[in-house]
Amino acid sequence: MNSPDRSSALTSIPWRPTIFDPSDAEDRGQLDELVSSGRVFQTSDTLQMQLRDLAKARCPADDCESDGVDEILAGVPLSEYGRWVYYPWSGRLVRLLPPDEFRELRLDRNRPKSVPKETSRLVGFTVGIAGLSVGNVIALTLALEGTVGHIRLADFDTLELSNMNRIRAGVHDIGLAKPVIAAQQIAELDPYLGVSVLGGIEADTIEKFMLGGPELGPPLNALIDQCDSMNTKFLLRQWTRSLRLPVVMNTSDRGMLDIERFDLEPARPFLHGRTGDAPDVGEGGFREGDDAEMARKYAAVLRFFNEDGMSANLGAAFVELGSTISSWPQLASDVVLGGAAVTTAVRCLALGTPLPSGRRYLDLDTSVREPSPAPKATRPAQLPRAGLAHVESTTRAPELVRYLVDHAVLAPSSGNRQPWHFYWNEDRIWVAHDRERSESIMDPHGRAARLALGAAVENMVIAATARGLAVTVQPFPRSDVVAEITTQPDASAPDSLFGALRERRTHRAPGTRSTLTAEEIAELTAPAKHHGAQLDLSLSPDELDELGGIVGACDRIRLLNPHLHEEAVGELRFGPAPEARDGITLESLALPTGLEEPFRVITRTDIAARLRYIGGGARFADYAKIAVAGASAMVLLSIDNDTPESWLAGGRAMQRTWLRAEQLGLGLHPMTSPIHMFEMLDGPSVKVFNAAEAAELRELRARFHKVMPKPNGPMALLFRLTRITGPATRSLRLPAESVLTPGLP
Repeated sequence: MNSPDRSSALTSIPWRPTIFDPSDAEDRGQLDELVSSGRVFQTSDTLQMQLRDLAKARCPADDCESDGVDEILAGVPLSEYGRWVYYPWSGRLVRLLPPDEFRELRLDRNRPKSVPKETSRLVGFTVGIAGLSVGNVIALTLALEGTVGHIRLADFDTLELSNMNRIRAGVHDIGLAKPVIAAQQIAELDPYLGVSVLGGIEADTIEKFMLGGPELGPPLNALIDQCDSMNTKFLLRQWTRSLRLPVVMNTSDRGMLDIERFDLEPARPFLHGRTGDAPDVGEGGFREGDDAEMARKYAAVLRFFNEDGMSANLGAAFVELGSTISSWPQLASDVVLGGAAVTTAVRCLALGTPLPSGRRYLDLDTSVREPSPAPKATRPAQLPRAGLAHVESTTRAPELVRYLVDHAVLAPSSGNRQPWHFYWNEDRIWVAHDRERSESIMDPHGRAARLALGAAVENMVIAATARGLAVTVQPFPRSDVVAEITTQPDASAPDSLFGALRERRTHRAPGTRSTLTAEEIAELTAPAKHHGAQLDLSLSPDELDELGGIVGACDRIRLLNPHLHEEAVGELRFGPAPEARDGITLESLALPTGLEEPFRVITRTDIAARLRYIGGGARFADYAKIAVAGASAMVLLSIDNDTPESWLAGGRAMQRTWLRAEQLGLGLHPMTSPIHMFEMLDGPSVKVFNAAEAAELRELRARFHKVMPKPNGPMALLFRLTRITGPATRSLRLPAESVLTPGLP
C-alpha cells in the first residue's frame, strides 16, 4: 500500500478503541449492533479470570475467608459488569474489568515499587512526546508502567522498514503514521489510558501540543523531546521555559539522559547552554537543508554532544554521515534503555522526587563488561555502646564479690543491653546504672534499666542465701549508683528460687495454649507482691487473640519507624557466634518458619523506610500473633508509683516472678513494646511518630485497656506465659570482670 500523506495520516486509520458499558442500555444496543454488523473478527471474554486474579491480588494470603469475587461484583450481575472494548483496526472485541479495577490489577505487580498513593498521583500527570522513534518505546514504557495518566504523541513521519530495528511494530504497519502506531499499541495494552495525537510540531501547532484542548486532553506537565529537528528543539524549549515545564531528553549514545528543569529554573539556558539559546540551524532533520544549514547543524550537534564525551561509534557515525551511512545509528537495546531511563525520570517528576537539571550517562557498553562491586547496604550501628564496660581489671576481686556479681549479670534486661556496672571495696558492692548502655528513645527516663538493675540486685540477694548470707540492700534513688550491697551471716535456708537462677531463659517459641490452674496463678502473683508489685492476667482466648494483634501492630510500627528501627535492629546479633556478648541473637528469637529471611532483610534502613512509606510490614506483626496464639496468659506487671525506688523494687518483683514461672514449667517472654510506645504518646517523645503512627497507637492503646484495665500504678512489664515444650537459647552475657571495677564509685 502507498504511504498516506501527512494531512491524512492521522485520520485515515482509526487509533481509538470504542468502549461499551454493558450496564447501560444504550451501550448494550450499540454493542449488539456492532456484533451483528460482521465487523467483529475475534471475541475474547476472560472477565471471570480477571475477577479471580483481582480478588487474589487484594488478598494474597492463603487464609482469605472467600474467593473475593462476590465482594468485587457487589451485587452487579456478571453480565452487566466490566466493559467491552472494540478495536476497529483489528476487529477484536475484548471484555475487561471496569477502568479503576482494570488499572488496579494491571499495575498490581508494580507494588511495592509503586503503590496506590503514588499511582493516584501519576494518573494526574500528562506528558507530551515529540518524536516517535525512540519516543515510541518511551510511550509504551510509560503506558506499561502506568507512570502517567495522559500521553500526547507528535510526529510527522510514517513508519519505514529501516525504522524497524528499534520500533516495535509489524511489517503491516509500514507506511502508517508513527503517532497512530503508538496510539494503537497503547490502546491494546490499556484502552482506558488517555492518548491524543498530533501530526507534528510546528509554529502553528505547538500551542495545541502544549496546552491541549477538548480533543487533545489536559495541558502538559512535562515534555519529552525526541525529535530530530534542531529548530524544533529550540521552539519546544521556548514554550516549556515560558510555561515553566521540565524537559526530558534521551539520546541513544552512551545512554545519555538530559534533564532541564525550567519549572524550577526558568532562566536556565537551553540544552545546558551548550549551543546558545536560538541558533538558526534551519528546518527539518540533520541531513535536510543546503550546505550552509547542514554545516550549522553539524556545529550545533557537535557542541551539544561534545567531541570528548561522545562514544567512538557516534564519533565514527558523525564522520561517515552522508558518506557511507544515511542516518544516526540506533540499536534496539539503546532505545529500550532510553525508554526505561526517561520513564524513571518522568516518575520522579510526577512524584516530586528530587531530579536536578543536568546530564547523566547510563552507558551499557561499558557497564556490562565488568562485574560491579556489591552494593553496600546501610544498617544501624550495633547497640548498646560500650559504656563503662572494660577489659578485665588487673585487681582481682574477692571470691564472694565475684560470686555475687556472677549471679547478678544473669538478670534479664531490655534488648539484653545489660545496663549495669559494679564497684567493690572490701565487703561492699555498689550497683550502678550505666546510662550509656541503656540510652533508648522508648525508655527516655531509664525505667526499663531500673527494672534490670532491680533484677540484678534480686539475683545477688537470692545467691547470697546459698552461702548462708543475708543481704542488706540500701537504695540510692537519686543517683546513678542505685544500691549498696552488704552481707552478713544468716542461718536461714537458701531461697527456694536459687536453683532457677542459672536455668532462667526467655522462652520465645510459640508453645501450645493451655489453661493455667488457680494454684499456678497464685504461685506467680505471690512473688510479685513480695516487692509491692501487681500482676493482672488475661486468660480468655478472645482476650489473648486481641492482645496478640495489638502487640503485633506495635512491633510492626517499631520495626518500620526510622528512630525505633535503629534501636531495634541495633540490638540484634547475626551469625552463629556473634563477637558481642550482649544484644539478642536471631536464633534466640525463635522466629516462625519463613520469617527469618524477611527479618534479615528488614534490618536494612532503606527497606524499612520503604515499607513504612507504603504501609507494609504486616507479616512482622504475625510474629507476635503466632506467639500469643500459643500463650496460656498475657500478664501485666505494674508497680506502686513512678519513683526510682519503686522501679528498682519492680525489677526485683519481676525477677522473682520470672524464676517462679521457670520452676512451674512456664516460659516467660517479655513483649513490652506496647507499654513503652503508649507512654511515649503522652510526652515529648511522641514527635518520633508520624501522624498516622500516633493515631494508630492511640487506637491500639484504647483497645489494650479494654482488655487490660489501667492499673493503679505505672505499667512496668507486659509478658507472655506459655508451657515450656523445649529448651530456649540463653542470651550471651558480658564477663563479670568487664562490669566490675575496684574502688568507690
